[in-house]
Amino acid sequence: NSVDCNSRSSQSNWDIEWNGMQIDVKVRHPRIGGVLKNWYGFRTEKTSLATHYFCFCLDPLDKIVAIYLIPKIVFRGGCSINPYSNKSKFSQYIFTY
Repeated sequence: NSVDCNSRSSQSNWDIEWNGMQIDVKVRHPRIGGVLKNWYGFRTEKTSLATHYFCFCLDPLDKIVAIYLIPKIVFRGGCSINPYSNKSKFSQYIFTY
């Protein structure tokens, strides 16, 4: 079962409760150009009460490139992900649907 926590209040500490996790949802488009091209930067407040983060990587046309379900202890206030590299420490958190 899942619960949409934003339906109760826009001030919820996380967006979804699912399988015992409190999940904050993050959505980003890639950085454009330069050395960081194709990288997605995700940030959150260090005081976040979520236990996990769903990170959606979108292409410029809003199509999903990749989804990650990252534990808070790994996320640590933010992360940068390149979904085109399988050498990332976040590769193990790819979420398949």
